Amino acid sequence: MLQMICNQFVELRGLRLTAQQAQRVWGIDEWSCQRLLETLVEQKFLFQDEHSTYMQLTDEAARPQRRL
Repeated sequence: MLQMICNQFVELRGLRLTAQQAQRVWGIDEWSCQRLLETLVEQKFLFQDEHSTYMQLTDEAARPQRRL
């Protein structure tokens, strides 16, 4: 399942989903979806922004802004 999710983010560059949207898209329950997304954030594949939207960390908009 993790590989399928990664593939979708790679193939659909710029894909942004909330956890609820991801549940519907992938047809999985809330608990499983949250664990999968958290795993991908921990692995630094995904980033969760201030609006609770998940996106691929390599997307320019997903990179956290550093404060000087």
